[in-house]
Amino acid sequence: MTSQLKEHYVRARDSFWFLPASLVVLAIALSSSAVFLDRQLDLDWAADSTLALGVDGSRGLLTVIGGSVLGVAATAFSITISVIATASSSYGPRLVRNFMADRGNQFVLGVFVSTFAYCVLVLRSVTAEDSDAGREAFVPYVAVYLAILIAVVNIGCLVYFIHHIADSIQISTLVESVRDDLRRVAEREYPRDEERWSPAAVPATRLEPTDPRVLELSTGSPGYLVAVDVQSLVSYAAEHDLLIEVVPKVGDHLLPTEPIARVRGSRESELPDSLASAVRRRVSIDDARTPYQDIRFAVQQLSEMAVRALSPGTNDPFTAQNAIEELAVGLAAVASGTEPPEGIADESGELRLVLRRPRPIELIDIVFDDLRAHGSAQMRVVRPAIQLAKRVAENGSADLAQRAWMHVDLLLAAYAASGAAGFDVERMRELATTSTRAVRRRPWPPDVGV
Repeated sequence: MTSQLKEHYVRARDSFWFLPASLVVLAIALSSSAVFLDRQLDLDWAADSTLALGVDGSRGLLTVIGGSVLGVAATAFSITISVIATASSSYGPRLVRNFMADRGNQFVLGVFVSTFAYCVLVLRSVTAEDSDAGREAFVPYVAVYLAILIAVVNIGCLVYFIHHIADSIQISTLVESVRDDLRRVAEREYPRDEERWSPAAVPATRLEPTDPRVLELSTGSPGYLVAVDVQSLVSYAAEHDLLIEVVPKVGDHLLPTEPIARVRGSRESELPDSLASAVRRRVSIDDARTPYQDIRFAVQQLSEMAVRALSPGTNDPFTAQNAIEELAVGLAAVASGTEPPEGIADESGELRLVLRRPRPIELIDIVFDDLRAHGSAQMRVVRPAIQLAKRVAENGSADLAQRAWMHVDLLLAAYAASGAAGFDVERMRELATTSTRAVRRRPWPPDVGV
């Protein structure tokens, strides 16, 4: 599956309509199959049994079930929208994507809507006897009693939905969801297995726009670079003997006139006519960032939760502390992983693609810059930030550790300048010094004092 197809699939999967629409299609197929089965079976005996509902009874039952679940679906949708509005105003509008992508919410709403569709379609097949038209009464007993079973399932879904929506608005659940996004992209883009990158890793060569052999391709539309199909670009470049450089990083915002890629052909070959469209098909531009390849966005989601929790309107330093602690999951994975190469070669070892990814130091800077700017006056921020630096130092290189300790020193200086009590400042300095000593081979920067 190409990156573009993956991106379309991810967008559909995260939307509020995809799973419900799929369940509606399944309900249509199920209703048709149940009615067809009723017509094929000889169920005349059921009309005289104690379980017989008759034409009027079947119509009434299907009408009640269909109308009831549609009303419940409307109520469930209203509750979901209310929860989304509350969470987005308190902890950031980017969390709306997490609620829309929640499979539990999608499944429950899909069950309600598909049940309504099933009842309407089965109701259409229930016919009364009409002697003038020569039509016999028909009641699809299998389909009707299946509707009763589906109604029982809907009751279970309603109970589950009430529990699920109450659980989903808990801050621990929200933080866990964002943390898992960060962990997945960190493990995928910065794997611990060095062999993953080594076969194709080669020194990168930047392409100069002034080179007459270099063609610069623009985006054609504004938006964020959300995905790059690395394998497809390498294969295309090898097939046409090209070198392709993706200019922005995943997550960067682009104007329609700004370059998305630079391409250089060999001296012997000319650039193919379909080059621009072929490259654009292998990169994805969207109006909103996603955490699937954009690790900076995944990091910023947790940082935003911590920062917004410190705002006067929210005033929840414990949530900020929780978010900072969970940041360590992703940053430790990045620190202990293998930094992806900028130069990627084909099977013959020829450089075909230059792709820049955020360096681990850049991610450390993003987190600590936000914490220092918005939370340097809060001990609930300073303490977990020191612990975060310690975890990064334990898992990363000496350079990465030194960068983290440098940010800790800056944070402590900002904490002291914020007017904190001298006793508290000394306690935090003590904690920082103890943490550095606990990490072997990761000394405090010699040019920075505490």
